[in-house]
Amino acid sequence: HRAEAEAARVEPTGADGELPIGEGQVRMLSAVATGHKWSDDQLHTLLSGYQCNSRKEIKLRDFDAIIGRLKQGPGKAA
Repeated sequence: HRAEAEAARVEPTGADGELPIGEGQVRMLSAVATGHKWSDDQLHTLLSGYQCNSRKEIKLRDFDAIIGRLKQGPGKAA
């Protein structure tokens, strides 16, 4: 998983962490969500906890935490 390895290398700090994720990260997040059987409603609920209304609003600083939560599956506790 080359894209996953590249995304994992991003360690945003300071102002960079406020930037939105890129298109590749949006696609990766969508693939992880689909692979772990998240519905659109479940994903929206999760993202709203990060003050995001869409995948494109996810901040770099939150990306790794969101991916980790998605990999746990929708029925698991946060």
